[in-house]
This record gives sequence, structure tokens and C-alpha cells, in this order.
Amino acid sequence: MEKPVKPPGKRRIARELAVQFLYQFDLNGGTLEESLPLFWETQSEVGEDGRKFTEELIHGVVERRAAIDERIAKYTDNWDLPRIAAVDRNI
Repeated sequence: MEKPVKPPGKRRIARELAVQFLYQFDLNGGTLEESLPLFWETQSEVGEDGRKFTEELIHGVVERRAAIDERIAKYTDNWDLPRIAAVDRNI
């Protein structure tokens, strides 16, 4: 007998949404103030708590982007950040 598949948790969905947003933000540019409201217009699968957690993740990455990029560059021999696929870079 198969076990029922448990739907993903709200925090997991929030993390997935954060990666989706960061990917879009990386490619499109702009400001968080412009981009976040547009992103939320197309998302309805997370409640207010999930949205808050998603935005905490997004703000944390954006605020620490230089340090994160520096750390990635440290461990990617012979690969400049722009050469790394946008999806991989944002994950």
C-alpha cells in the first residue's frame, strides 16, 4: 500500500518562491520596491506567514549579496560568477 504524498510545507514553498524571485530579480534588475509587488501579483500559494518568511529570505540575500558572491567565487575555480548559470547562482 502506498503512503499518501504529503503536500509541501509552507516554509518549503516560501523557500521555492524566494529562489524564483531572486532568479527573476537577477535577470530583470530593478529595485525590491518595484519588483516585489509585481512578483506577489502572480503568487497565491502562500499565506501571510509564508509571504513574510519569503521576504525575509529575499531581503537577507539581497543585503548580503556581495559577501555571498565572494564566497561562491572562492570555491569556483576557473569560473567567474557571470559564467555560472543564473539558476545555479541563485540557488
